Amino acid sequence: MFQQNTENFNQWVKKNFTIVSDKFEIVDLREKGQGRGLIACENIKKNEVLFELSRDKILNVKTASINLLREENKNILNSLNQWQSLIICVAYEWYIGDRSKFIHYFNVLPLTSNDYNSLMFWNDNELECLKPSGVLQRVGKNSAEEMYSLLVADIIPNRLKCQELADFLTLERFHIVASLIMSYSFDVDHFEGMEDDDEDDDEDSVDSDDDISNDNHEHEHEHEHEHEHEHEHEHEHEHEHEHESKNNDDDDEVDDIKEDNDDEQNPEEFEEIEDPISEDSYYKSMVPLADTLNSNTFLVNATLKYEKTKLVMIADKSIKKGEQIFNIYGELPNSEILRKYGFVELPSSKFEFADIFLSTIKLTFEKIFSSNFNFVKESQVEKFVEFLFETIQNSEYLEENLSLEMDYGIVVDKYEVYPEGEILPELLLLVLILTSIFKAAESDEKWFKKIIKSIERKPSLDLISFTNRTILKCHQLFEDNSAITTTTVKHIKEIVKNRINEYPKHIIDGSYKLPESYKNFNRQELSDIVLYDEITTLKNIDENFPPSEDKKGPLISVVDDEKFLKNLMKRKNEEQDSKSNKKQKKN
Repeated sequence: MFQQNTENFNQWVKKNFTIVSDKFEIVDLREKGQGRGLIACENIKKNEVLFELSRDKILNVKTASINLLREENKNILNSLNQWQSLIICVAYEWYIGDRSKFIHYFNVLPLTSNDYNSLMFWNDNELECLKPSGVLQRVGKNSAEEMYSLLVADIIPNRLKCQELADFLTLERFHIVASLIMSYSFDVDHFEGMEDDDEDDDEDSVDSDDDISNDNHEHEHEHEHEHEHEHEHEHEHEHEHEHESKNNDDDDEVDDIKEDNDDEQNPEEFEEIEDPISEDSYYKSMVPLADTLNSNTFLVNATLKYEKTKLVMIADKSIKKGEQIFNIYGELPNSEILRKYGFVELPSSKFEFADIFLSTIKLTFEKIFSSNFNFVKESQVEKFVEFLFETIQNSEYLEENLSLEMDYGIVVDKYEVYPEGEILPELLLLVLILTSIFKAAESDEKWFKKIIKSIERKPSLDLISFTNRTILKCHQLFEDNSAITTTTVKHIKEIVKNRINEYPKHIIDGSYKLPESYKNFNRQELSDIVLYDEITTLKNIDENFPPSEDKKGPLISVVDDEKFLKNLMKRKNEEQDSKSNKKQKKN
């Protein structure tokens, strides 16, 4: 049946597409855990057209069969957001089966839960294997099910007047459709939204930059076809096609559902999304054959582009006979590839990162203060550190002066770090402020002993004033000079070390060995690969931070603590001297 479905789909493509190169073929890659894929059967030159299809051959709100049920349906669908509308359209095509013009396309799509290995389909015990990865905060099952309730209880039966579809769309089928869209769909610009820079341009010219734009909207397009569960583990597998769009962010079926409406929203915010399609410049769409390409962040060699009347898949590089044709689902680490698509790349993705949690930073600084000041009680340290974080988070100065890239403030739930030693500026500034307060306390223990006693009752005005001054001075140092202090570097590495120690022992003690080749990994094995790549990223911070850019010098300058501390403490020392002089005069 697999081979027959492939052949029927192949014939449908040749009949309905404008151009289909004879230099590639759709092949069965299930033995490699990759479902279907495209393999070059002749050498292919760079910029050569692989296939071309008109816009009426893609599935979206404009071409969906559900529009034929009632005249009002098209306007209703356009009043919904991208995810709601395409879920309805895809579910209806699935429901009508042989009556759908896309039936041969649907016969090669993964339409059972067993076809999926993305995190939405993992049980709680399986998800435990991924602790302490930050990806667990992005699964979003609850948000997905809230959307499901809205669709089947209201929108489909009441607004679209299609009770039979509401009955057909069980929760399991909803998850399948949403996961299918997350992994296969593309965001395709409206025909009317494309700029007509030159009406005389040859619209058929694949090389025309005016008529073709990269498919940069939908960012995760996976092709985990019928055997997605098999590709789940392989990186080039699982036919997910992100049509060359690179996302982010942010984003399993729920996360992605939202990403479309607000770049990188959290799954928890899913139910709040109301942006109607009518306000967007693109349609979220299913693009037959384009989603048959597997993804590889290192081996990507093809790109889906679109023109006013058609979509074109083009070879980005020369492709040799026998090589697989790859797309890319986005600049995603293995944790996100697994979450959204159910597979991983070996030895890693090209775009790995790891998360450092705010809780880890708090615990690190509690240990720093406790271990360096034996006169401080544990309860005082906890309240003191909490006071510092609250003051930084609520700082009016930072709210007014932070750069746009730190628009959400510097106290956030988690911070990304990258293999080459890159750390988000929010984390650098936060640790610089906390470290500077620690160094101030270290330089004047008598003063610190006095102010920390006040923390159990009410923070003293002296403490509040000094903390706000530290925030200002640290921001100036970081913003004006791209600089942090020597001890800040030390504390960042302590934080990273503590984060590493949160991972399973077998991942961090050297006993775990990364697989050298792909197979049908089980979910424990998939989890270990993700955790190993995150640990590798974290360990690289010790070697690569602060980062350098070629040989042009550090991207982050490191200044001596004492020099900065002298400037920071100047006002406090002057105030203390003034008080001391007044006392002497009285005496």
